[in-house]
Amino acid sequence: MDWVVLRGLRTNIQAAFFAEVGSVADTWNDLHSKSRYSYGGGFRALLSGVTLRLGVGAGDEGVDIQFFMDYPWSVFSIDRG
Repeated sequence: MDWVVLRGLRTNIQAAFFAEVGSVADTWNDLHSKSRYSYGGGFRALLSGVTLRLGVGAGDEGVDIQFFMDYPWSVFSIDRG
């Protein structure tokens, strides 16, 4: 792709969705009575030299929005080898 808007697009545009449930309790009997639910989705664009990520999650405790440039768990870009 060498379109003006998508110039530099290295691999592709990705989307991901999730739903999860979890619980923590002091005793085994209380484990399933205190469950929390969350769900959300995200978008990732792998551009030449940088990765842009936008994610939105919602659950029992509210909504959270995250934006990252590059991978959040790496010190260097994946393109810098």
